[in-house]
Amino acid sequence: DNDESNNIIIEIPEFEGYGYIDLYHGTQLDAISLGNGNVSLSFDMESLGYGGVLAIDLSIQSIPSNIQDLMDTMAEMTKTPLSAYSTDKIILTQEIQSTYSTSTPPEPVSECPNDFIYIPGNH
Repeated sequence: DNDESNNIIIEIPEFEGYGYIDLYHGTQLDAISLGNGNVSLSFDMESLGYGGVLAIDLSIQSIPSNIQDLMDTMAEMTKTPLSAYSTDKIILTQEIQSTYSTSTPPEPVSECPNDFIYIPGNH
C-alpha cells in the first residue's frame, strides 16, 4: 500500500550558519540543535517515495536563485502526492514516422545554421 506518508527524522553534524532544504518538496527545513554537535531534521516521505536534503551555507549567502527556482518547481510538482497516481504499468506504443514531406530524403549539406553543429559523415 502506497497511501502512507512517513515522518522521517535524520541526525546529521551541525554546521554553524547552515540551512537545510527538502529538495523533493521544495521547502526549507527547521534544524533542531541536539546539543551534541548534531542537528535533527524532520520531513515527510511517502512509502515508495523519494527524498533529498541539501545543506547550504546561509551565513555567506541567501539561497541562490537557481536553487530557489528548483525549490519552486518541486513545490509545484509535488502538490499531488505519489499515492494519487496509479501504480499500474502503462506501456505507450511508438510508431516511426518519416520526417520528410516526400518519399525522397533531402540532399546532404556541407554547412548548417549558426546554432547547429555540423558533424560530417557519409550516410
